[in-house]
Amino acid sequence: MKRNYTQLITIYFILFLSTVVLSHDITNIVFNPTSPASLDWDEDVYITFDYQTEETNGIRISVSAEASNNPSADIATSGSALLTGVTGSGDTYFTVRSGDAVIDYVKLTMYNESFSTVLFEKVIENVAFSYPKDPGGEEAPYPRCNETRIIPHVTKYGGVFNTTVIIENFSEHLQSFTLKGYNNIGEFFSAYVINDTVPANGMRVITQDEIFPSPDVAYFTINKDAKVLVSVAYISTGNGSPAFSRERCHFSKKWAFLPGDWSLIFDGIAVVNMGSEPTDVVLKQYDKNNNLIHSYTIAAALVAGGKALYVLDTDFSNPSETRFVIEGTEKLSILALSGSRPGSQNNFLWENPPYPLDQ
Repeated sequence: MKRNYTQLITIYFILFLSTVVLSHDITNIVFNPTSPASLDWDEDVYITFDYQTEETNGIRISVSAEASNNPSADIATSGSALLTGVTGSGDTYFTVRSGDAVIDYVKLTMYNESFSTVLFEKVIENVAFSYPKDPGGEEAPYPRCNETRIIPHVTKYGGVFNTTVIIENFSEHLQSFTLKGYNNIGEFFSAYVINDTVPANGMRVITQDEIFPSPDVAYFTINKDAKVLVSVAYISTGNGSPAFSRERCHFSKKWAFLPGDWSLIFDGIAVVNMGSEPTDVVLKQYDKNNNLIHSYTIAAALVAGGKALYVLDTDFSNPSETRFVIEGTEKLSILALSGSRPGSQNNFLWENPPYPLDQ
């Protein structure tokens, strides 16, 4: 009887091995959040799973995700750590960095330790992870891009114009935002960081002395995942109506804009180098037949993150029937402003929107 009991144990052990380790499989797959879900750019979808394998040197399990509505969406996935043991658990994740996308195809692939052999694949269909989430609805006007969000000009504190910041929330929920101030050479001011909130369907108005009172703060950025629209009002300290300008997050190496009548007003520009290397910033004037009239370097070797200001009639003349092009070797953020000349009875100012030429 004892011998029969030992034989039964042996048979059971053999059967156990054959059902657990003599195969490859990925089971108990769980998504967090569950599908369907609407997410923001860079918000991860986590996947946990169990596995079994014959491989004794360890395995790696990677994830791939696709969006049939946008094959060129910027999709990022986690790395694949080495998993040891013939059974165990693991996790991974994916996200979309930019682009309107609905992830509807996810695949988990089991490799051997060196990624040289595919051991097993598990495809998960009928999922729907939508990017980006629009808490304010399709009509919400806050920027939808994955680059830096910036207001490229803060007026000098104590000057003719003050900068007032306006934050609008178009959603049904409280929203948060962060503003960071920088100087003309791209240095971040840790003392000038605003972390705040704006109520549902509400608006915050923050004056310059509340937010960036230092004369060295030249521009500021907004955290890219903020679900709010940020604008500025340049308000005259004397008589005059404010000029409004919205944040921007699309940049170009080459911009064009049209001048005004310099006998009545001035044209000025603020330019921030959004690239990673220094660049010369060159301003060119063309006549109506696109012949170059004059070219001038308004900022030489402008550092990454650096800002320059320039008034056009400093080195140019006769703007009638001409246009101006500003360009660099790095992407630039441009704000063009026109306004009353110094000493005018009324200090009017308005934005003269430039348009990109290299996109």
